[in-house]
Amino acid sequence: MHFLYFRFKKELHLYLIGFGLISCSNVVHPKYRYITLNKTWTEAQQFCRQFFDDLATFEMLSLITGHEVWIGLYREAWMWSDGSNSSFQNWRTGQPSNDGYSQSCVAEYPDHDWDDRPCQSEIPFICQGGKISKFISAC
Repeated sequence: MHFLYFRFKKELHLYLIGFGLISCSNVVHPKYRYITLNKTWTEAQQFCRQFFDDLATFEMLSLITGHEVWIGLYREAWMWSDGSNSSFQNWRTGQPSNDGYSQSCVAEYPDHDWDDRPCQSEIPFICQGGKISKFISAC
């Protein structure tokens, strides 16, 4: 039974690679994966929870460069998607602004600072840990 579980996860990883959703080039850190799909924050969270652990949480500056991406921070007293608390903040100047009272999710920019955005925006995202990362750590 354990072998079948491992085999399934390995095949799932190959499936995701085949569709270009993850690859060795997406392995930016053993804990994090850059996902190239454009999704809303909620869709990104669901994807990460299905295939990994959750959207990324950061206690230090991110290792991602060159892309605007969803991270796991959202406006409910600014909580992380996985329920953890963090005093670390890296807001852009003048952020969070909650323009139009509709910016409840957080994107990280290439310069590693954060901006609150409408959760319905569709952008790539960062997943952390989890089910698949165990099987692609050799990339």
